[in-house]
Amino acid sequence: MAQTATQWLRKEVSKLGTRSRFYHDVMGLIDEAEKKGEEQIIDAVKSQCIFTNTQEIAERYYQQTFKK
Repeated sequence: MAQTATQWLRKEVSKLGTRSRFYHDVMGLIDEAEKKGEEQIIDAVKSQCIFTNTQEIAERYYQQTFKK
C-alpha cells in the first residue's frame, strides 16, 4: 500500500510520545494536511478522468491506494 507524506509524518511524530501539548498541536496540523492532501489527490485523478462519475472513481482510487 502506498503511503502519503502526511501518513509517514504521523507515524514518525507518534514515536515521540503523546504527553506533550506540542504533540497534540502537531497531530491536529497533520490531520488538516491529510485532508488537504486527500482533496488534492482526488482532484488530480478527476482531472485526468474521462468518465462522468469522476468523483466516485477518484474517491475509490484514493481509498484503495492510501487507506488501510
